[in-house]
Amino acid sequence: MCTVLAIDIGTKYCGLALSQNNRKFGLNTIQFNNDFQRLKVILSEILKNYNPDIIVLGKTDYEKSESIKNNYYLPIIKNTLPNVKIVLVDEKHSTTLANSYIDLFDNTSLTKPKKRKQHGIIDKASALILLNKAYEEDLISC
Repeated sequence: MCTVLAIDIGTKYCGLALSQNNRKFGLNTIQFNNDFQRLKVILSEILKNYNPDIIVLGKTDYEKSESIKNNYYLPIIKNTLPNVKIVLVDEKHSTTLANSYIDLFDNTSLTKPKKRKQHGIIDKASALILLNKAYEEDLISC
């Protein structure tokens, strides 16, 4: 079995989801508030600890997000795990879908948008959606 790490990259938060032994789960959310140096250190440690065979990243038409990904995240990944396979998945609507799932299954105070962000739920759920999408589109083979 292989290990697959999905990373939902934003400008303030980075959501993570993991698949090991055919089990998928939201892993963590990193809050870095545009402090890319801090994110670099944390993300490098996560990559070393989990040593994924495949990394799933979202792709978007939004130019700023693509620039951030190409200039910050991809070099971190390539420097830490030079042989890892990177799979790109269309991330359009992943946050909206994550919000919908949270509304459907959570009837606590976390359904308030501000609380969701504080707990990092949206970003973790978005990463899990990217991970599931990669499997559904048969982009992961190991």
